[in-house]
Amino acid sequence: KLWNVARFAQRFFFFFEGLADPSGSPTRRVGQPDRLGGPDRLTLGDRWLLARLARLIERTTALMEAYDYAAAKSEIELFFWHDLADNYLEMAKQRLYEQADAAAAWTLQMALLTIIKLFAPFLPFITEQIYQGLFAKSENDSIHLAQWPVLAPGWLDEAAERQGELLLAIAAAVRRYKSEQSLALGSELGTLLLSGPAEFASLPEDGAADLLSITRAQTIVWTESLPAGSPMATLDNGLQIGLAALVES
Repeated sequence: KLWNVARFAQRFFFFFEGLADPSGSPTRRVGQPDRLGGPDRLTLGDRWLLARLARLIERTTALMEAYDYAAAKSEIELFFWHDLADNYLEMAKQRLYEQADAAAAWTLQMALLTIIKLFAPFLPFITEQIYQGLFAKSENDSIHLAQWPVLAPGWLDEAAERQGELLLAIAAAVRRYKSEQSLALGSELGTLLLSGPAEFASLPEDGAADLLSITRAQTIVWTESLPAGSPMATLDNGLQIGLAALVES
């Protein structure tokens, strides 16, 4: 799975190598991130992943220093499978494929580089292969000579962690609905409706790009109350999720 994620990510890393876009169009535009800097604007999903990555670096470093290698490996695996592979990639795929989104590509690059460095003591050969293929030109000659990951300023973001978990809860509710309706998980939806406590009213704007990608909805709208017949699910925090229309196949 690590190799598969690296192969998927590789196709979007031309942003940061100064290489030509495979389509032939220029890639270095104003506002795009560079390798050491960062994007001008991250989505909520990007900030959520980086916050989770920062927590992972803290926990893993502490466990390695305490010689609890089994627990450290478990932490890395949990992040890789749950946060990166199962959730973030689903949030970012549409942005990467349809918009060639530089912020998503940068976030994915940061996450993958960090993950293979953390995995390197446990998976020395595959992490070296990935490192040589994607990162050696801009880093050390070998992953085993590279610096251990350290927290980057601004990655810790408790608000993004909380809101990101809410995005995932909405996505899980939509997946359950599709399963109950015998719809393919990739089926497109029309308008996804959100309603509930006022504290969540900005979510359709703050998390729009990520929600559209992970739910396959065309639009997301906040409403004072859900119309009759539209409710899909109600979360424990009171947020209601509804659907205005399916997209005809």
